[in-house]
Amino acid sequence: MPTVRPSLISLPVEIQCAIYELLDPIGLISVSQTNSQLRGIIKPTRQHFVERLLVLECCEEWGGGTPILSASGGHRNPDWSRLEWQTMRWACSACLRLLPHTAFDDRSLLRLRYRKPVSGSPASKLTTSWNPSGRVGRPRRKGEPPLEYSPEEKRTRRRYGLALSDDWNRPRTFNELPRRLINFQECGMSRFEGMSLSRFIDLSDEQEHELLVQEARDIEDVRCGFKRGLRRCLECRYQRNELNPYGWTDGGTEKVPIMISRRLSFPSITDRYFPDIGDALGNKRPACAPPVFAVYRDSARDHLWLTHMVRCPGCSVWQELRHFRLGEVYEHWRASVGRVGVYEAEVGRVVGSVDVTNWDDRRITKEFVDGLLCSRCFLQEHGRDALGKELLRWLKRILDLHKSVLRHRVGFGWPVFQRWSHKCPRSFRREVQEVAREPCDLVERNEENDDFTDFDLALLRKRRQQWFDLRARMVEQNKFSWLPENPWVLHWNDSYDELEAMYVWVKAVRQVAEDQVDALVDWALESQTFQGRTV
Repeated sequence: MPTVRPSLISLPVEIQCAIYELLDPIGLISVSQTNSQLRGIIKPTRQHFVERLLVLECCEEWGGGTPILSASGGHRNPDWSRLEWQTMRWACSACLRLLPHTAFDDRSLLRLRYRKPVSGSPASKLTTSWNPSGRVGRPRRKGEPPLEYSPEEKRTRRRYGLALSDDWNRPRTFNELPRRLINFQECGMSRFEGMSLSRFIDLSDEQEHELLVQEARDIEDVRCGFKRGLRRCLECRYQRNELNPYGWTDGGTEKVPIMISRRLSFPSITDRYFPDIGDALGNKRPACAPPVFAVYRDSARDHLWLTHMVRCPGCSVWQELRHFRLGEVYEHWRASVGRVGVYEAEVGRVVGSVDVTNWDDRRITKEFVDGLLCSRCFLQEHGRDALGKELLRWLKRILDLHKSVLRHRVGFGWPVFQRWSHKCPRSFRREVQEVAREPCDLVERNEENDDFTDFDLALLRKRRQQWFDLRARMVEQNKFSWLPENPWVLHWNDSYDELEAMYVWVKAVRQVAEDQVDALVDWALESQTFQGRTV
């Protein structure tokens, strides 16, 4: 007689159910999809499919890597600008899909409850909620008071709040140190437990801050990700009318919502709104960006730009606002409808309001935002020529502004030398003034927005080399202390060649743009939702 092999469905239903309760969410759904008999026993609900998706989100094969986030200081590893973010996916519990970070707002990715959990944390080891009865916990009814937190939960929440509080991250004063240590110990911070007051007093501000960061990280690793089942993408929230329940002033309009997205680093305004435009127009951008003259950041070569995601009313696709020919030159500009308050730091309050405008000085009103279309939809409605003219106008405006900034920086150092030359030792004063005379005349002339010609740039390079030779002689004779250590001048000294190369490139792109409108349109249609660039 042939041997009869036992199978899962040959077992009593009670034993099968005991086995199914031990499966992880992926295994449960896989078993239920084996045949109709098992599907009839398990009867998976939407919640079980959400749980399966949350497990897949943590699998590198499907969800990509897991960013390491810290609420203290907002640190992210990798940084927003890194390409690793493009391969990561997050689960949407409404449409049951794994989506890129551009499909969510920041809160859905960064809030502790919604974060993708790190490997090995409790939330990454999700177990199925399935049980034979099919019952789930009763949801809290509207108006019902929230459950009371246990004493241990209250202690943990206080510990996390203190670790992140700005009140505790300020410079320490001697009189408050005893009470400060008691607060840390009472809430259960392990790194301060048993620490003597004298040892606590000996800690520097940086050492205490690092201990608080470690305390916060311990809690984040354990607590993050437990509410990921409530995470929804922007489109699902839009369909549910959840994007801006308090009005549409700061979020676009009901027809065209605009959501604040990440802060990404870009070397210039041209890279922000027209990334890789030089390649599209056959004029490759210089490899290294010059410094941005942000002296509060050592050797800074980029700025953080606030980005936005906009829903096109034509194709219903969320895209970055540059695809709508929308934006301004200020890094922290917000696409607000109507007027925004003007905050005066000296008086500590809002003293007035101004209209929010687009790059072409048009006021951003509800009617203006409702008429926005992405480049593809704009082309279908108005034609290729109209799109080309609009893009060309915008590109010329951006390049003119970028060129103006670079023109100022190329000639920045010469007026400084001239102003301070009266303090130069007598033996070198005449030489310094003679070297700086012609460059200062050029800079003064260009304050009226005249471009430097090739001859002007050659003259500036020649005088700069003469200045370096003269400075070397002054340093050798110990007669260089008359010129102050101006950080902007140091930037100019060290990076003049990069500033000049970028200025020449911007001029060249500006000159060829009008002859390559078709290439500009192709760039707009083919470029993807942009990524931050790091230099």
